Amino acid sequence: MIAWLTPAVALLAAAVVGFVLLFSPNARTPARYMAIVWLTLEGVAQAAVTPSGYHAINQALGYNNIAIVICHSLGLAALFFLLMMYMFWRLEGGYRAALRKRAPVMAAAIIALNVLFFATPEVPEILDSWRLANAGRPTVAWYSIVLGAAIAWTMFEAGRLSLVYLRRVPSWYHRVGLSMVAFGGCLGSALFALLGIVDGLAGLAGATLPPHTGLNRLLVLLAVAGFSLGLLVPGTIGGTVEVIRRSRQAELCRRMEPLYRALTQQYPEVLKRRPRYGGIGWIVNWWGNGRRLNERTIEVLDALVALRPRMDRLAADTAAALAERHGLPDDQIRVIAQATQIADALRATETERRTGDSTVPMTQQGEAPWLVRVSRAFAGSPLVAQALAEVAQRRAEDPAHA
Repeated sequence: MIAWLTPAVALLAAAVVGFVLLFSPNARTPARYMAIVWLTLEGVAQAAVTPSGYHAINQALGYNNIAIVICHSLGLAALFFLLMMYMFWRLEGGYRAALRKRAPVMAAAIIALNVLFFATPEVPEILDSWRLANAGRPTVAWYSIVLGAAIAWTMFEAGRLSLVYLRRVPSWYHRVGLSMVAFGGCLGSALFALLGIVDGLAGLAGATLPPHTGLNRLLVLLAVAGFSLGLLVPGTIGGTVEVIRRSRQAELCRRMEPLYRALTQQYPEVLKRRPRYGGIGWIVNWWGNGRRLNERTIEVLDALVALRPRMDRLAADTAAALAERHGLPDDQIRVIAQATQIADALRATETERRTGDSTVPMTQQGEAPWLVRVSRAFAGSPLVAQALAEVAQRRAEDPAHA
């Protein structure tokens, strides 16, 4: 079970980054796609050297220990995509030219590993460490040196760039992520690479180092955990922030529904698309990533413009005076006045009464949170109902207000 911890962390981080990209179009940059490829390749590479994965691959391909060179080849390819991500952050439009210079180096390293592996006589399956068990063979010693040098070269650039970006990013959770990459991922990989070079040099010199397979695994786990958590932490926090933001927007849409329904039923020509209400509407609005909230706000304001000729100053003044007598603050007085004036104007559409003397500017605070407050008052405030009753009574008593 512990053996699957390393690939599981990498694949989980890839899934989180993919989730963020799925629900956040603004995050869809080449760097994020490179991160998914990097983490996926790394997860598959580490899965290849779990006990079950190692044996299954060797059996399937009919060659003992071939899983080790597959793991290392995929691991180097993964690190190259990590470097691609950093190069994009650094150079953006010019990153392709920088990578074209580095791609042949990494490709040569991967080819060299495979040539050295197959140049080594086949030995029985060794799960613990094929490299350490055969360190005295020149081909295996050079294999360790090439592997360590390729990893060290990549980690030098990645670590340097991590520290550079650490001083630039504004959000604390991205700084935490970059710190994990620099001091966990890059440091763990660099130490693993250094051990690999030492193993190779010792093998060429005919020396035998004490067994340190456990240390190698620990360093690999530290590296993968550092890299993966470096993306997992900011990705998770960023994704949570995104979910909360979308949920708030969808909730604003839902709370605006009473006012929205009443206005769009009277003026359906303002609708930009078929409205959705209730639970389905909440989901549609959430998925719309704020676009539906903006559209709904515009539709409400367009309907209010169409309704303006039927708005009566009497309704606004009566509601404001009533709210003031109840000791409400100024902003709530404006909410009650506007909600009452809208409700009164909608009733006026049935009698064709036209006044056009609104005193509550409809665009003064025409953003969604303000319209939500007006909608709540419009739908259920007892002060609005009381103000409407007073307005109706005054009109009945004084024909000049009718």
